[in-house]
Amino acid sequence: MKLIKAKVGEFGLGDSFAIGFSKSISEVLMIPVVGNGTFYSGLIKGSIGAFIIPYLGKITGYTKASNIIATGVGIDAVEDVIRSTGLIGAVSGGQSSSSNLI
Repeated sequence: MKLIKAKVGEFGLGDSFAIGFSKSISEVLMIPVVGNGTFYSGLIKGSIGAFIIPYLGKITGYTKASNIIATGVGIDAVEDVIRSTGLIGAVSGGQSSSSNLI
């Protein structure tokens, strides 16, 4: 239980995993609609993360969940804008398998 409560920056480790999960899922879901890795997809995702998701959290009462989702979408938005500049576009994440785990 102590590991889950460990901090990663301002977030707990559990929240950090939730944000990472949110980023991964939202990216996959938004690719067919807004694209990925372009300035405009970053702008749209950033707007969704900054305005729409927090608003939905306030009106539904799920503010913590909406903050986690909005943070994941926001991280994906920033990644898209950075990739659109070409600064990290040529860098591939590579592949890993269970045999590479320590």
